[in-house]
Amino acid sequence: MQKLYSVYINCAARNVKMECELQNALQGLVKSNTPFILLKGAHLNGIVYSDPGLRSMEDVDILFRKEDLKRGQECLLKAGYLNADERLVVDVHWYLEQYLDLDMNRIWDMARPVVIAGVHALVLSPEHLIVHLCMHLSFHHQFRFAGLRTFCDIRETIKRYPSGFNWKEVIDYSEECSIRNGVYLTLFLAKTLTGAMVPEDVLENLKPVSFREEYGEWAIDQIFHKNENEPSLSPYFWQIWKTDSWITKGILFLKLMIPTREFLSQKYPSSIHSGMNLLYYVVRMKDHLKRYTGFFWRVMIREDAALCLIREKKYAFHIMEWISAADNRLP
Repeated sequence: MQKLYSVYINCAARNVKMECELQNALQGLVKSNTPFILLKGAHLNGIVYSDPGLRSMEDVDILFRKEDLKRGQECLLKAGYLNADERLVVDVHWYLEQYLDLDMNRIWDMARPVVIAGVHALVLSPEHLIVHLCMHLSFHHQFRFAGLRTFCDIRETIKRYPSGFNWKEVIDYSEECSIRNGVYLTLFLAKTLTGAMVPEDVLENLKPVSFREEYGEWAIDQIFHKNENEPSLSPYFWQIWKTDSWITKGILFLKLMIPTREFLSQKYPSSIHSGMNLLYYVVRMKDHLKRYTGFFWRVMIREDAALCLIREKKYAFHIMEWISAADNRLP
């Protein structure tokens, strides 16, 4: 009990400190009239959870419209953020999931005004927050990072809006954006593992005919799986291995090493049109070559552990393709 109390106090202290820094970061955006939406942790801690010690938060995610990206980045840089320091780590976005074709206009149209850290801001509608949590866990993290915490986030979000929650919007948006498979799997596990109050008829409406029980078993294994010997590589890196063509592997690897200017400005402390981005391309290539060369070598010498890991990831991407697929064989 004493250890749990200590964890609670440390979490509360860190979140209070981050809230003060968040207030400072957001004030510049407000003064410059740059619209933004606070995502995930900042939204959840500021609105959904009533106690700052209940949920940990590693960074702050801020969504801009693509046309406002440069202005938003410059405001945050001027305030001293976008750098990986101990004050506040800020991640900027102009999408909810980079590799999924989501209707961002609908996201912005349904965003809600709130006050967080003493600043007027926008947050996702409760329905879109649920969809975003489902997709971030299932598609982006493949259930490997903070799985149980995300299920609790879903449970608490549903509890926070008991009467005004529109499940039809969750179903319709998931179907229109071809992400209902991942939303179904995540909501099913959230209900099974944490008792999230997802209505049975919602799960029945979401459930695709192509769903197999082994997908749920795989997701649970991902949540509790821990392999100390597995290299820390980007999930997008593993997409290289879902094809047997070495030419395609090479093309995908180049895309990983040389991303778009928007993506690069998200990962490094610069704005989208900054001349510094040319330098960061070199820095990124150096970092990634160092990060991936060792694993490539293990593959080239046919190391059993490396080849086994590739087989596991190929199966994972089979499920990932199902998660993000349009399922036309609905009940």
